[in-house]
Amino acid sequence: MGLKLDTSGLLKGLGEADIKMKAAVGVYCDAAGKKLEREAKANRPWTDRQPLARPTIKGGKEWQGSKCRVFVSGNTDYFEYLEFAHEKKYAILWPTIQANSKKMLEGMHKILEK
Repeated sequence: MGLKLDTSGLLKGLGEADIKMKAAVGVYCDAAGKKLEREAKANRPWTDRQPLARPTIKGGKEWQGSKCRVFVSGNTDYFEYLEFAHEKKYAILWPTIQANSKKMLEGMHKILEK
């Protein structure tokens, strides 16, 4: 007398749930990155003297193995000076991340609870 248990359906269901979860996380992370981009462009503390810095601010997500990374970046050669020089008076990327990180983590927590 023994117990036979067919777990193939369970494993298939878990695999589908994993795919759906990864898709949901990817969509959320991309939306969060785009939100960071919009806010950084809108709230920049400098006046555009050259039309280069603001358009090069990009936000989004990228997968690194099984981890999804949200990013916002400035892509001109002088962006590091905007962020770090002049007592960080013109910084926008890090302040934008700090202002939104709690909400982003709360949103991710809601996704992972499901």
